[in-house]
Amino acid sequence: MSKRKLIGITLIPILLLVGLLVVQLTVKSKLSNVLGNQLPGHIHLKYDELSVNVLMGSVSLNKVKLELYSPDTLLMHTSMELESLNVSGIGYFNLFFKKEVAIRHLELFKPDISHFPSQFIPSKRTDETEEVTWDHKLTIDSFTIREGQYVQMNDNLEIRKLEVASFDLSLNHVVISAETLTNKIPFGYEDMELRSSTVFVDLGPYETLNIATLDLGENELLLKEVSLKSKYNKKELSRVLTKERDHVDLKIPEILFSDLKFGFNSAQFFLQISQGAVSGPNLKIYRDKLVNDDLDHKKLYSRMLRELPFNLDLASLQIKDGYISYAEQVAEDVKPGEIVFTDLNADIKEITNTNEKGGGTSIVISTLFMDSAPLHLDWSFDVQKENDAFLVTGKLQDFNSESINPFLKSNLRAEANGMVNELFFTFSGDAVSSSGEIKMKYQDFGFVVLQKNRRGVNKLLTAFGNIFTSDGSRADPQGYRYGTIYAERDTSKSFFNYLWLNIKEGVLSTLTGNGKKE
Repeated sequence: MSKRKLIGITLIPILLLVGLLVVQLTVKSKLSNVLGNQLPGHIHLKYDELSVNVLMGSVSLNKVKLELYSPDTLLMHTSMELESLNVSGIGYFNLFFKKEVAIRHLELFKPDISHFPSQFIPSKRTDETEEVTWDHKLTIDSFTIREGQYVQMNDNLEIRKLEVASFDLSLNHVVISAETLTNKIPFGYEDMELRSSTVFVDLGPYETLNIATLDLGENELLLKEVSLKSKYNKKELSRVLTKERDHVDLKIPEILFSDLKFGFNSAQFFLQISQGAVSGPNLKIYRDKLVNDDLDHKKLYSRMLRELPFNLDLASLQIKDGYISYAEQVAEDVKPGEIVFTDLNADIKEITNTNEKGGGTSIVISTLFMDSAPLHLDWSFDVQKENDAFLVTGKLQDFNSESINPFLKSNLRAEANGMVNELFFTFSGDAVSSSGEIKMKYQDFGFVVLQKNRRGVNKLLTAFGNIFTSDGSRADPQGYRYGTIYAERDTSKSFFNYLWLNIKEGVLSTLTGNGKKE
């Protein structure tokens, strides 16, 4: 081999290495200049170290601090500190020849994000009707956030509105283009996976929501150890309220939604779920009736669904092995009476506001009333009917009326005795009134009216009331007495108060009427 060829063979790799080094230094210098001097004025970026590997197509920033400000007010609305930002697999061919930035992987490691929505004010200089003229395209094969933290503050910047103690997020095939920038979500993506722990949501002045773990992936959402609670204990809540409100303590070990889809159709958000399951919910409700009544108009559930600000389509929801207790404080020196529903299971179909042709939502509930009497309830309504029409049928069996005496004693100054073997009811109505029929089979039924201090029997009122009450002996050959139902809704009360009014009117009609089927 000649000396000239040997020198050439030796120089080529040296020149390539030198050229690569020059390119790398040039790229690093230009990138450093862009990040330090050419970002928009409302974006502030600081970092400790910039690493560039041109050959591998990678860029890393360490100890990064990013602050975003509203352009017109220079109020900071978002800040993020992270251990590192890592980009790998930059595609040079697409970058130089296709006006496309192609990245194999983008990772944010340990970002600590704080967001202040009230500080974000869109620029007045931006014309919302102006067409996006950006003709580049950014594609990221894989985007990940590892060990992230997130806090969102409320409007006065003093209270945490939302906090996620730790989360991991991954998106595949992320695309940002002129087309996606016109959408509500300004980028496209596939295969979202989100795993987070210790999620806190401030629901307003009175309640908070906590979720121990949240796992979203493969079109499923799994929530574990969900709790919704009042911020105050019962006495404290009564002191801060100006009108009555429930003290709530809800615990749910697990919620699972399957075949879940969400996003935007144009500017309208949608949520579609094929199957939902709520396992083991435990709900305790307490209301202090000594606080001023809440006279605000209460919407029925059909209207609530109809007026949701987004499209909801939940095909099926099951509630398994639930527990509900409701207690009322009606006097200072009287222990609150309590109503209990145990072993509660429900099958709910078509929770939707997207079916314009109608078809109806159906709710089937089975439970033990006062932990002993089987209760079955069928309830249906059509969201599209603006009069909020509904139909309810139900059956109660083997009810020992003495089991509800603690509630009757504290709330109605009364006690009951006797056994309700069977109670069937059917009624239909709308947002104004309802009517129906009821039949009962019962034995030795009677009421005792108590004195005002609830410590003794008011013999006069008890005797007077029982004159008009049938003990169940005057029934048809099958043992049933019949009654009618008519109730007018109190619009300051919920649907469940409406339900109770109908059953109460039917029971009174059966006990005090002639008992014959009309």
